[in-house]
Amino acid sequence: MPDNLILDMVNNDAFGLVPLTQSISMIPNTYGRLNQLGLFPNKPVTAALVAVEINNGVLNIIPQQPRGGPTNQHQSGKGQMRYFRIPHFPLDDKITAEDLERVRAFGTSNQAITQAQLVARKQQEMAPKHFLTREFLANGALKGLVLDASGATILNIFGEFGVAEKVVDFALDVEGTNVDAKIREVQRYIDAVLLSDICEYVHCLCAADFFDNLVGHASIRQAYLNYQAANNPLRSNMSRGVLHQDVFFEVYPGNAKDAQGNTHEFIPAGTARFFPMGTHDTFATYVAPADFLETVNTEGLPMYSKLYYDLELQRWVGIHTQSNVLPICLRPSVLVKGTK
Repeated sequence: MPDNLILDMVNNDAFGLVPLTQSISMIPNTYGRLNQLGLFPNKPVTAALVAVEINNGVLNIIPQQPRGGPTNQHQSGKGQMRYFRIPHFPLDDKITAEDLERVRAFGTSNQAITQAQLVARKQQEMAPKHFLTREFLANGALKGLVLDASGATILNIFGEFGVAEKVVDFALDVEGTNVDAKIREVQRYIDAVLLSDICEYVHCLCAADFFDNLVGHASIRQAYLNYQAANNPLRSNMSRGVLHQDVFFEVYPGNAKDAQGNTHEFIPAGTARFFPMGTHDTFATYVAPADFLETVNTEGLPMYSKLYYDLELQRWVGIHTQSNVLPICLRPSVLVKGTK
C-alpha cells in the first residue's frame, strides 16, 4: 500500500510542477533585511545567461546658434554589453514509504498524515534555505562581490564594470573627527555617480561596533540623544537604528552558515555599507527558468518544486526544488564601504 501511495503522488495532477511551484511560492519569505527592504527586485528572464547593456549617456549643454545657421549635432553614448550567467541552486529531499506509514498528522490525535501534508511540510523546511541563499547572494552584491557558499566567486561586480570601490574612513576612534563631513562625503559621492537614476535617501547597514562608535562619537552624540527623545525611547528601541544627516544608520547582525558549519558575517566587524534607496535601475535580481524541458524559454520564477520517482524499486519519491537567481548592482560605483 505505501508503494501505491508513492506512485499516486507522482501520477496525481495536484503534485505536478505548476501546483507544487505555486505552493512553494506561497511560503512567505521572512528571512533577511535586504528582502524586507526590497532592494533587489525580481527581473525574470527566459535563459540562464543575461545580457545587460550599459549605456554611458553623454550630457552636455547645447550652445546657441544663429537662426537659419548651422545646427548642433547630438552625441550618443556608447553602449557596452555585459553577460552574466545566473547560478543554479538545487535542493532535494525524499519521501519514503516509512514516512507515510503510521505517521500522525500535525495537530491531530489519530489522523494519518496525507500526501499533500507531507509534501507541504518538506517544502516549508526547504524553502527557507533558498531564501537564506538569496539573502547571502544579495549581501555579496551589496559589497560588489557575489560569492558561493564555498567561497568561490560567482561575480566580481567591481571587476566586471571596471569600477574601483569607494571607501570612506570615518576615523571614529579619533575624537576630533568631523563625522558629519564624512557623511556628506558619502552622500555627495552617491549623488554624483547615480547620474540619471534617482535616490530617495541613503541607507547604511552597520556592524554593531561601527554603529556604537558612530552614535557614541562626540560630534553626533547629542544629535543621537535628541533623536531618541523625539521618538520616545520608552516605546521604541532606537539602539538598532538612527536617522542622521538624512542617512539611516542601522545595525545589521545578519549571518549565514554553510553546509560545513562556517559562519559568514554579512557586515564584518568595523565596517558599514552605504547604498541609495528608491532607485529605478540600479539594483535587480535576475531570475532564470528551471532546467526542465517544460520551462524552456519561459520567464523565470523565484523557486521551483517538482516530484520525481524511484523507477527501479519504487521505494521513494524525491522532492526537487531549485532557484536560479543572481542579485546584482548595475551601477556598482554607488556602493560605498565605511570603516571605523
